[in-house]
Amino acid sequence: MQKLNNILETLSGFMWDYPVLWLMLGGGFFFTLFSRLLPFRYLRHSINILRGKYDSESDPGQITHFQALSSALASTVGMGNIAGVAVAIHTGGPGAIFWMWVSAIIGMATKFFTCTLAIMYRGKDDSGEIQGGPMYYIEVGLGKRFKPLAIFFSIAGLFGCLTFFQANQLSQLIRDFLYTPMELFSTNPSTGNAVTGIIIAAVVGLVVFGGIQRIAHVASRLVPFMVSVYLLAAIMVLSSHISEIPSLVRLIIHDAFTGEAVLGGAVGAVIATGIRRAAFSNEAGIGTEAMAHGAAKTTEPVREGLVAMLGPLIDTIIVCSVTALVILTSGMWQAGFEITEEEIIPAGNTVILEIGNIQELSSPDEKWVGLEFEIHELSDNPSASKKTVTVLSVQGDNKVQLENTSEDEIIVTGESWFHLNVNGVSLTTLSFDKELGVAGKILIIIAVLTFSLSTMFGYSYYGRKCAGYLFGVRWKPAYNWVYVLAIVVASMVKIDLAINFIDLMFAFMAIPTVISTLILAPRVMKAARKYFHQLES
Repeated sequence: MQKLNNILETLSGFMWDYPVLWLMLGGGFFFTLFSRLLPFRYLRHSINILRGKYDSESDPGQITHFQALSSALASTVGMGNIAGVAVAIHTGGPGAIFWMWVSAIIGMATKFFTCTLAIMYRGKDDSGEIQGGPMYYIEVGLGKRFKPLAIFFSIAGLFGCLTFFQANQLSQLIRDFLYTPMELFSTNPSTGNAVTGIIIAAVVGLVVFGGIQRIAHVASRLVPFMVSVYLLAAIMVLSSHISEIPSLVRLIIHDAFTGEAVLGGAVGAVIATGIRRAAFSNEAGIGTEAMAHGAAKTTEPVREGLVAMLGPLIDTIIVCSVTALVILTSGMWQAGFEITEEEIIPAGNTVILEIGNIQELSSPDEKWVGLEFEIHELSDNPSASKKTVTVLSVQGDNKVQLENTSEDEIIVTGESWFHLNVNGVSLTTLSFDKELGVAGKILIIIAVLTFSLSTMFGYSYYGRKCAGYLFGVRWKPAYNWVYVLAIVVASMVKIDLAINFIDLMFAFMAIPTVISTLILAPRVMKAARKYFHQLES
């Protein structure tokens, strides 16, 4: 499994460091400048469309504008905003958040173009039902000779829409905050993960087998409520640290161009991390958003493009930002302690060590038990070392019992620093727990549960559309069974494997989506100018 993860990490790292990074950034800036900010000037009009002012039951499509946005947000406002932000900070430091903002701003223009095209060039499946998405606007808009590009997107979508990350993080949360405190499955954690996966798969199956109408119905009620509750809790945290926010914003901007906080000056890695996590957060340019908005009831493609444009504003600019500020405010992203004595810890062995210079975790207590820390040498690049220890017990105010959980021995010196090795949802949960206590932890558990399930509902629809395009509609039910089975598998793998797999598939989906959108962009602007002229006249 580790070899597979190494291969996926290498491939996804290459794709996002080079071709996809520049394609997403370059494409986003092109769409923003090429449109002359035209869609941005009609944000008020976008909201009126969303409110149903222009809805008509007689229009072709399956769901309303609001339901289309809710379905898209069900996939984007979720783990990308709770766990994805934490991954970005853990991997790329606070500066990654700045590049998430940049990606979101240009992503608004990208979504305008991709989702306008999803309506403009809707196709039909082999049952005669109207369908929208990159595979259809590639084939219909660019012609049959580009069909291999549409097939490439759909194959990547089959796998990319398997919710490995969401199921993995939800399983991790249940394990950390339910099974472990209750000492359930303590001797066989993999069994506990499998049980969790089966339960999640059963719940998801009840919704996804109902198709886009049921998904949209659930999402339109679930997503707005949970987003509101989550934002309210985050605002409660930030209101008590209001004076710190300007300095945190300065830290984000400073680190965006220096990379000092985590990566020792590797600015390129900070940018790549920010763009990658933003893509996971708002999916602008990935193509999934076009599949959701392609089902909207409308005869005006530009209207749906304007509605879709609101997505990155909501999920990245607003929701991701408050999550990032809560994490940075709590200081948990820097939590750790310094070793004051020298020791060699063989792999798998335990040792009691004296600690000092405790940061953010205050004095050691029983909350430390079970937490994993990653060793850093203060003189080296912090990102280079992956050796980890787990706190087994607390021995007074300045001693802890550590187990070397890495595969190599650890040489501890007086300059060794153990950094809290929490990633994804655990970091966000610990941050809210520190600021709001038990209430914060409960909130995150509910939010993760809600957001994870909503994302799984939305992604099943995307995968079904890809399966229908490749193999015909009769194979859509079969994909649902594969989908729910994948949830069980995802619950049992490590987070790094889940992240690297999804990142690679998203990269493969982005390439045909952005390339085809760049080619068809002049047609979108022609339709936009006509629509806005009619609107103003």
